[in-house]
Amino acid sequence: TASGDALPPAPVSGATAAQTGFANQLALAWSNPADPDWRWTRVVRKTGAVPTHPRDGIPVYEGKLGGYVDADASNGSSHTYAIYTVDHAGNHSAPVNVSAMPCSSTPAADFVADMTQGVNTLGVQFSSTTSSDTTGWSWDFESDGIPDSTLANPSHTFGPGWYTVTFTASNCAGATPVVKTDLIQV
Repeated sequence: TASGDALPPAPVSGATAAQTGFANQLALAWSNPADPDWRWTRVVRKTGAVPTHPRDGIPVYEGKLGGYVDADASNGSSHTYAIYTVDHAGNHSAPVNVSAMPCSSTPAADFVADMTQGVNTLGVQFSSTTSSDTTGWSWDFESDGIPDSTLANPSHTFGPGWYTVTFTASNCAGATPVVKTDLIQV
């Protein structure tokens, strides 16, 4: 590259930011340009504002990969990332901005059953009433500590007896159990 190079390299494309499934982490991904003048990519993070320059914000990545996991993102805060490409002369591209928020707390969890009493056998449809950030569901219908279903809204058939139902909703911040003792009576 000539020393008089004033043209910036092409920007990245296809940039995304998403939760990883773990607290305090966001996964960033992008495609680096095919521009022969491209040397490396720099990512800066800012909370509560959009970075305006490659040095405006906390640098989280510099290199040639097409992605990075930011393991220092604060739960419950929206983070904006500016992704810049840099050429051999030190010119930088216009930023490509992406935003995301790591999970901030365990999900709010509860459930309802369409029936709770019957004779001989009872087929019950369960419905989870969890917060929208729930990513996992676990149901124990037999009080044995072994999950019987991982569906959000399962059905289960019970024989004669009294049954305690344990439901656990989870996300990247943890899990929230709900126990309803002797809920089902057959």
